[in-house]
Amino acid sequence: MPWTRGLVVGLMLAAAPAVLMDRAAAQTREPGGTPEAAVQALSNPHEFAWQLFLYLNRQARAGVAGEVDETKRSIAEFDPDRSVVWETWGLASGLDIDFSADPPAITANKSEVFKNPATEPVPWEALDRGAGVAKTLSAPFKSSPLVASGINRLVPRKQFGPLIAPPGTNPRSDETRMNRSTYETVRSKGLYSVEGLEAAAAKAKADNARALVNFEPAAKEVKARWIRLRQCDANPDCAEKARYHWRSVQTAAGATQIYGLITLHIITKDLPNWFWADFGHIDCEKPEGECAHPAVEGRPAMTPLVDPTTKATGGQRPETKNTNWANYRLRGVQIDFVTSTGTPTILSNPVIEATFQNSSCITCHSNATVGIRSLASNAAVSLPFFAGRKSVLNAKFIAEEVGRPDCQRFVNKAEETFTVPCPGIFDDQSKTIYFQTDFLWSLPFRAFSATDQ
Repeated sequence: MPWTRGLVVGLMLAAAPAVLMDRAAAQTREPGGTPEAAVQALSNPHEFAWQLFLYLNRQARAGVAGEVDETKRSIAEFDPDRSVVWETWGLASGLDIDFSADPPAITANKSEVFKNPATEPVPWEALDRGAGVAKTLSAPFKSSPLVASGINRLVPRKQFGPLIAPPGTNPRSDETRMNRSTYETVRSKGLYSVEGLEAAAAKAKADNARALVNFEPAAKEVKARWIRLRQCDANPDCAEKARYHWRSVQTAAGATQIYGLITLHIITKDLPNWFWADFGHIDCEKPEGECAHPAVEGRPAMTPLVDPTTKATGGQRPETKNTNWANYRLRGVQIDFVTSTGTPTILSNPVIEATFQNSSCITCHSNATVGIRSLASNAAVSLPFFAGRKSVLNAKFIAEEVGRPDCQRFVNKAEETFTVPCPGIFDDQSKTIYFQTDFLWSLPFRAFSATDQ
């Protein structure tokens, strides 16, 4: 792509006079957000993905959000059952909905970003990390037949996509967290509420902009999923603890259960269309072991592991040798919608995208939008919508879409026949109905109203 080549050259020139950080400093500073990081994300994306993984999964410093424990010099030095860095970021998920109620009822909301009703998140320094961000077990969102029927009454199953996944605090659900840069942008710009998002969309239209926000290069978000390691609940010496990053979880009844991390999806704003990397536990590729349990709802991997940095070691990074992290694999990365020859790029996970693995993270997330309420369809893909609350109206998406986004989606009402043609590259935004949230589905998916009680 022309912009890609130009960006590489420009960033290399900008980075040329920079003095490289010494190894100790690099180990304690979050990767990304610099010209050097952008160059690596473009020129050596798989290595960049691993540098993110090796930092974000270092043990976190107790009592604060988003910092490494400097007494642990690498990912190999780790105390069991302790938070890693990304686990201390701002919690964007954390909502549980009871679909057996009519209308559906919110039973809990532990989100630190999207509250109900919407209120300003606390400053980053005020995030409570005194207890090490303990995992909390709550009612499942997806596994109950009542839940499934409740969702199907509102949104057809075929319209569910990568981020439309169990959002609650159950470790079996997806856990979504924002780093400090992302969190503070959402907080400072009022993007944590329906009203704030719609005001930003109105301003984008007035300013002739396509997106209502542009996150800083240092912005990051992760999405993770856990499974219960059942044989470990009553056996503190179970073998699976040596094969997973695991955490103990307290149930409402006071019992202790053990959960292991099986997927970790990392995105960063080091590139204009973000940098996308997906990691998974090796057991979930077939699947086998606990990954084969019906509760996981995974499928055999339909797409291959793509990681040239670990060809000689069967997918294992040398830095993870003799640790539980040795069982995690880089499934692949995405830096553009298509290859240089125009072939759509694919990135998916056999657990999170189990039934639609030939899909594209970057394409799906390009449809993360906020609609102008007077112009948009009365439709939405969002948690507040499921619970009968006021929510953002957005362009929606189809899970199987790959390649470049459909430009007509942004100027035609969702769920209606596309009749308005795509605007030209130099046209203004007078026809635009839906304005992008800079690839983050968290905003239109999770935001509540500040006034709708």
